[in-house]
Amino acid sequence: MERQHKLLLIGSTVFLIVLYLVTMKVPFFWDAVSKSVRATWLYNNNFSQFVVPTEFNSGHPPLWESLLALSWKIGGRTIAISRFLLLVFNIAAFWQLIRFIVSNKNESVPYWALILVLIEPALLTQTTIINNDIMLLFFTLLGLNSIYKNQRIIYTIALTGVLFSNLRGSSIFVSLLLIDFLYYYFKLKEDRQKFLWTSYLPPLIIFTLFLTYQQSVLGWFLKAPGHQHRQISGIFQMVKNTAAIGKGFLETGRIFLFLPLGFLILKLFKSEKWVRISNENKRLIITFSVFFCVFSGLFIVMTNPVGPRYYMICFLIATLFFLNLVFGFVKKHLWKKALLTIAAIGFLTGHLWIWPATISQAWDTTFAYLHYFPLKNKMQDYVLERELDKTEVGTNLNLNEPQYIDLKTAPLTKYSKLDLSKNKYVILSNIENETSDEDINTLRNTWKLEKSFSQLGVFVNLYSRPDGLE
Repeated sequence: MERQHKLLLIGSTVFLIVLYLVTMKVPFFWDAVSKSVRATWLYNNNFSQFVVPTEFNSGHPPLWESLLALSWKIGGRTIAISRFLLLVFNIAAFWQLIRFIVSNKNESVPYWALILVLIEPALLTQTTIINNDIMLLFFTLLGLNSIYKNQRIIYTIALTGVLFSNLRGSSIFVSLLLIDFLYYYFKLKEDRQKFLWTSYLPPLIIFTLFLTYQQSVLGWFLKAPGHQHRQISGIFQMVKNTAAIGKGFLETGRIFLFLPLGFLILKLFKSEKWVRISNENKRLIITFSVFFCVFSGLFIVMTNPVGPRYYMICFLIATLFFLNLVFGFVKKHLWKKALLTIAAIGFLTGHLWIWPATISQAWDTTFAYLHYFPLKNKMQDYVLERELDKTEVGTNLNLNEPQYIDLKTAPLTKYSKLDLSKNKYVILSNIENETSDEDINTLRNTWKLEKSFSQLGVFVNLYSRPDGLE
């Protein structure tokens, strides 16, 4: 292992530990709250069964929730312990990512430039959210590295982990199978060119046994009864999903990566250099293309909202490919410096990009979400100071489950669901994407703004119904 490789591993570990200390008290957020609900059930019921009841269950295997509940049993049910579990997977994922980078970078790429991959906005943000996406990324990268190294046993473990991390793991399982075959077919593995076919059967058997167990306990598997997601979408929804994927690839500063990357790819294929493209770049092209095609083929036709974090592995591969092209095909030092600077500034400032409230934002791929929690606390304190009846305050924010969000005591009284025909007051924030454009415009144009807290584009507002408004 080269000295620079060791420095990357040590530096990333120190950074993640510091990040853990800084965010130690940041609660569960967005989709992570549902994981807290399921982990709490497992914790309270002492793992009496390996699946949670249908009322909490959306079909995902509960590996992350089980690990959360187990960590609480060992260290106590706190945010700090939950984040320590996340820290473990953060370090493991970064080590696998650095291993992947070193195996697939061109020799011309200096180690210092590889930091660009490590500061990709979706990756950095997910290291602070107590969700299963970093665990899924870890197993995905472990699988890719095992394919390249022909490590059958480790690859079997990676495939099993992928399937049990999330139902999206099934698309990653298929992707890894295709990547394994293509690496083998085009002779892109490290030494022996073997297709690891024996590694696929054990994970499938174990996962099938789990589904059989879930069916016997709950009477269903994969899709919970009455669940609106995971249905085939219509043409209009497919168009929306396609647009959402495109938007995800360009927002949060990634436009400053993918536009220059597109230009470099065109330049590459217009020249004759593409014929002599390195094995490293061949692997990156194959890996990105397979993941992108398999993911998009699934996400476009389903009714589920498409989040940019679903493509996190694609963003990381594209960033490394960008570095390979910059240092491999751009001759002028000034142009190299300019392209790297633009991409780095885009990634770092992308956390400050806030869409208007009427446009959905992927808050789980930007550090901007961290501003929400102090604003939320200030607004709740203001509601208490005004002695407002919570049942008269409507909101689409999740303010009624501190027992799952902050791991605190459940409230005695709860806020009402947002309904402008019934609410006397409304708390509105751009941190959620559920409130309709019509309701947002009505609140802004017709209702009275009582109090507003904001920070760097994130806001939490309290509106009151004007006198005489029906």
